[in-house]
Amino acid sequence: MNSMTTMMLLGMALISGGLFGVIFMTLYQKNRKAGLAMLATALLAALFQLYLLFTLSPWLTAAVFVIYAVIGAVVAMKLKTKRQVAPGRPYK
Repeated sequence: MNSMTTMMLLGMALISGGLFGVIFMTLYQKNRKAGLAMLATALLAALFQLYLLFTLSPWLTAAVFVIYAVIGAVVAMKLKTKRQVAPGRPYK
């Protein structure tokens, strides 16, 4: 596999993971059940994608997994900070 294909696949993983993170955050904040359903579906799709990538290159699979893990950590931190209530403000 040439380097251009590798860069394209990594770029696609970065873009699709980022888009999923933003869509998941907004959906989860509005409707928790719908957000969790989307999360379960996306995790299955990501696992299938990682399985297919593993047949091409284990190193590429590891890189995409790291990208998804970092995006997941950022989304979790954002949701956690948005859940906290500022002092003096009532909890909704």
